[in-house]
Amino acid sequence: VLYYTNRYYESIEYFEKAIYLNPNEVIFYICKGNALKQMDKYELALEAYKRVLLIDDSNVYAYKNISEILYDFKLYDKALRVCNK
Repeated sequence: VLYYTNRYYESIEYFEKAIYLNPNEVIFYICKGNALKQMDKYELALEAYKRVLLIDDSNVYAYKNISEILYDFKLYDKALRVCNK
């Protein structure tokens, strides 16, 4: 609910608590990354999405979000490589 009301800082606190309790649940990392991305904290968002891939190396949401960030920074070749995984 916090995320959908643009209360990203607060939502991240809850996602971090959820990660602490369930460190292998990828949805919490995805949600944390999405909140960080909304706050223009792209490096931290990339870290969250990369953590997803350490747990589930076939997670399309992580690859999608990573490639979008790389594309937005005009790193087209890197974005394309991520898409091709």
